[in-house]
Amino acid sequence: MVTSGAGDLDYRVRNAHDWHGYWSRRDRPWELDLMVLPEGTHAASIGEAYRRAMLHLFREEVAMARAAHDGD
Repeated sequence: MVTSGAGDLDYRVRNAHDWHGYWSRRDRPWELDLMVLPEGTHAASIGEAYRRAMLHLFREEVAMARAAHDGD
């Protein structure tokens, strides 16, 4: 997961998009997604970026856990 904060400095937003674009064009053994945090900035959003990346990475497990919880 590549994350970028929309409230970041222009060059940081551009770098995240460029990095994602570079690796998206390569043959790689992993899935690659770009997530833009609407209110985010580089340093202030590290925790939120990590949380969202984990929820994305484990989205199937999260969905199963939520379905099991809703069934209680």
